[in-house]
Amino acid sequence: MNRIPRNEVKVKKPKLGTILKISTTKINRYVPIVFLISFYIILFFLFKDKFLITPDFDRSDSFHFNISLKHHLWQSLQNNTLPFWTDKLQGGFPLFAEGQTGSLYLPNIVIFKLFEFIPAYNLLIIFSLFFLSFATYLFLITLGSFRLLALLLALTFTFSGVITYRLVHLNLLQTVSIGLFLFYTVTKWRNSPGLWQTTSTIFFMTQMIFAGHFQAAFIVLLGLVFWFIFLTFSDRERVGKKKKILGFVGMILSSFILTLPQLLPTYILSTYASRSALGGYLTAISYSLPFKHLISFVLPYPFGNPHDGTYPFMLSSWGIFWENTPHVGALFCICTLSLFFILLLKKEIRKKTYGYFFLSAVFLLFALGHNSPFYFIFDIFPFSAFRTPPKYLLIAVFFLIVFSYLLIKKYLVTHASEGIKILIYTALIINIIILLFYANKYHLFENATQVMQKPYIVSFMDKTSKYITLDYGKEWNKAYVEGWSKSGSIQRYRTMNNFLIPNSNLVYGLSVYDVNTGGLKLRRPEYLRTLIETALEYEATRSAHILLDLVGITRVILPSQIDMDGLEVAGNLKAKTNDFFVYSFHTSKPRTFYIPQRLRKIEYTSELADSLENDWLSTTSALIESSESPDRLGTIRTLSTTDSDTYSNVVVDADQKSLIVFRKNIYPEWIVMVDGKSVDPERINLVHMGVWVPDGRHKITLYYYPKYFVIGTAISLCYLIFLFFYLRKYYSL
Repeated sequence: MNRIPRNEVKVKKPKLGTILKISTTKINRYVPIVFLISFYIILFFLFKDKFLITPDFDRSDSFHFNISLKHHLWQSLQNNTLPFWTDKLQGGFPLFAEGQTGSLYLPNIVIFKLFEFIPAYNLLIIFSLFFLSFATYLFLITLGSFRLLALLLALTFTFSGVITYRLVHLNLLQTVSIGLFLFYTVTKWRNSPGLWQTTSTIFFMTQMIFAGHFQAAFIVLLGLVFWFIFLTFSDRERVGKKKKILGFVGMILSSFILTLPQLLPTYILSTYASRSALGGYLTAISYSLPFKHLISFVLPYPFGNPHDGTYPFMLSSWGIFWENTPHVGALFCICTLSLFFILLLKKEIRKKTYGYFFLSAVFLLFALGHNSPFYFIFDIFPFSAFRTPPKYLLIAVFFLIVFSYLLIKKYLVTHASEGIKILIYTALIINIIILLFYANKYHLFENATQVMQKPYIVSFMDKTSKYITLDYGKEWNKAYVEGWSKSGSIQRYRTMNNFLIPNSNLVYGLSVYDVNTGGLKLRRPEYLRTLIETALEYEATRSAHILLDLVGITRVILPSQIDMDGLEVAGNLKAKTNDFFVYSFHTSKPRTFYIPQRLRKIEYTSELADSLENDWLSTTSALIESSESPDRLGTIRTLSTTDSDTYSNVVVDADQKSLIVFRKNIYPEWIVMVDGKSVDPERINLVHMGVWVPDGRHKITLYYYPKYFVIGTAISLCYLIFLFFYLRKYYSL
């Protein structure tokens, strides 16, 4: 065969129209992503100097929880550490273990390490909104590449009520936003299992857990499992189903193992907490979604707006506004319902489309709580571990968005003229604008620098003291029920910062004998705090003095004046509605330890209250829970002391066997050493660590060692190495 000379081969060049078509297609792929990035960059610069501080009942979940905890995390990361323990809350609290600081969530670590706190915090909110939009967009286009439609519905979900009314809850926002990527990565994995699909699924699942809102993580994971089961059993191909199910379960289990550095400390804390991880039915159904509130899918404020003080403040029957309002917009609902009935009459709705409607309905029924026919599930773990069922609306609305996408896509392909297409897209764009308008009509923005300023009452405090603040919930709710739209209402909320509500003290470097968490508080310190509050409320002078001295409280903040010996007004702030009083407790600044001279053995927590009534409770007459209780204790002379949140060192000289008690909450991760030898601390007065000291001179050292974090990290690293080699072999790399 004669070959054609190379220089005579004619290569057919593509036509100009083909080149333009290919280029346009590639550009169109990236236009929505570029739009999202540009949109959220603009949004960041619009709000970078402001804080979203919309009030909640009792306090502000924005300032007194998320901003305060994230500020403490930011300070810790700036010092190249993690906030494992702080003495500034509840007399000592394992803050890392509580989880909601999101200490191991990568965006928190990177952004807080690189930026100052105010822009960093706002950047995290913007990142979360971008992740929400981008993850939803990616998943929608796996169901059919209608990019503009996917973009508009992704923004509809992002700015729906289930997200925008919860913007003050950053940890929840972060958890959901990163978790929704799982629907995209698992779709890719189901279609073509590979190393990238597997590792990305495990990565996003671990980050979702590390973000710190465990209830939101559970809800997203539950939605993922239900969705996966639905797809698996609706799949016509029977080959490989078992392998896919095992692989999916394996990825979930791998994620739990890899997040043990967080899950193990949290579990240990739950065993010492006043609200256990098992929860209970009554807790789980609290603030259930009222059936009549389903109208808020269409209307944003059918029963009023807390911003204007018009929403009913009856938590037991009405629940919580920002939990109950899944507003997706009237135009979205009209468009979805209209196309549903059109396609239903034409019998053109696929089973998979019905499936997403069914999934949305299931989670909507979960959101009804005790009003749901599924009410009994809230008595079953893990449903019983969490409260506020309306959070299930997060996934209900997500599946509703997917259902709408499939309906509109089908109609656009088969029936819509150019005019109808333009009308649908225009309606969705207007709907998004309306969603943004109503969200802005609810929220409160304040200058971030002003929000972070120390309230005036801090001038009557000092960083060596510990305080307790009482009755702030009643005063806060008086303002909350009136809203924050009226003239002077914002100043009223600023004034109430003088209550120094936990955890705002972290911002100012102060210590409070309380903690604001989602439920995990140390049980015994919480019991003591209740006793102190009762003694002060009823002006039980002797009991109050003993308890305040015992835990080292030197300041009491109240909205009204009390007459009690031993408490003197250190300062007060005159406000329009009330006075804020700081009382100074007449005692010298308490040392970090005390030395009892008498001991009494107890077996039950209630015996502390009995001992208080019978004049046997103080820093000199202590209660011990071990069998060892000598008749006589020696005296101790302290030679030197060094103390910090996570470390104490004392050199003492004892004339005989004695007991020194440290005002630090006893917890299993504290290491106690006498002359370099590890010893087990005694539990004294329910909460404090006592150390037996032989006669003579001795060095006593206490330091906090995050043992369960280290154990969890070791297990996770070992498993990560195993997983690397297993996946490498499995995918034959």
